[in-house]
Amino acid sequence: MNTRQIFTAAALTLAAAGAFAQEATVEPIVVMNGATTRAEVIAEARRALAAGELHESAQIEQDFAVDSTLSRQDVRTATLKSIQTGSVQRLNAQAYNFG
Repeated sequence: MNTRQIFTAAALTLAAAGAFAQEATVEPIVVMNGATTRAEVIAEARRALAAGELHESAQIEQDFAVDSTLSRQDVRTATLKSIQTGSVQRLNAQAYNFG
C-alpha cells in the first residue's frame, strides 16, 4: 500500500508540474528614435500642468539632491501626523485613481 501511495504522489507531482510550464517568449527590444528633446518634453508638461490638463500631483522634474533642514524625528512625526489626519490616504487615492 505504501508503494502505491508513493507512486500516486509522484505521478500527481509530475502532472502538476506540467501545469506550470509555459512557452518561452522573448520580449521585443523597444528602440526609441524620438525627435523631441528632454527640454521640449518638460516644457510641454509644464504647459499641460498650467492649463489644468495634468493632475496637480504630476511630477515633472525631480531633484535628487535635497538638503533637508529637518531631523529624522521631525520627518517621522510629520509622517505619522499625515497618516492620522488621512492625508496619506487621500494622496494614495489620487495617485491610484481611488478617489
